[in-house]
Amino acid sequence: MPKFLMFGTDSRLQLIDDLAAIAELDVVESDNVRSFEATWQGQTLRVETPVIRDQDLIDSRASDDANFLLLVVSQADGLMPLDLAELEATPDRVELAGICFTNLIPDPELVQLVQSEITALVRRKRPRWKERFVGEDCNIFFHILKTSFFTDCL
Repeated sequence: MPKFLMFGTDSRLQLIDDLAAIAELDVVESDNVRSFEATWQGQTLRVETPVIRDQDLIDSRASDDANFLLLVVSQADGLMPLDLAELEATPDRVELAGICFTNLIPDPELVQLVQSEITALVRRKRPRWKERFVGEDCNIFFHILKTSFFTDCL
């Protein structure tokens, strides 16, 4: 079962609700974790996020059985120190599948500047990280599906 752990800015809580709504799934909240599960061709996908920002909880959830990490960043704010600290708390063996943007900004030059800054900071922790930035709920949802179910097609 592919499992995604979303962490980062607080807008991830609304994002996980929106992603579940796209697939007409219910969000479940238990033990300070909000999640949804979907099954496609007999394979179950789980997407979860901690309800509270806690580095130990993120490390624990990532270490348990996460296959992919999704760092949620407010594009308007950029990568905040707490976001970076949470990333640094994650185990290296778990793939950072992408940076999901919320609070999108309309200026392409500013977007490129934010992405460059984030890439430099992420590569301090994960030097071989391939840049994957996704914005808008539907694009994020399909990125999750593509990463979990269609990696052999990429």
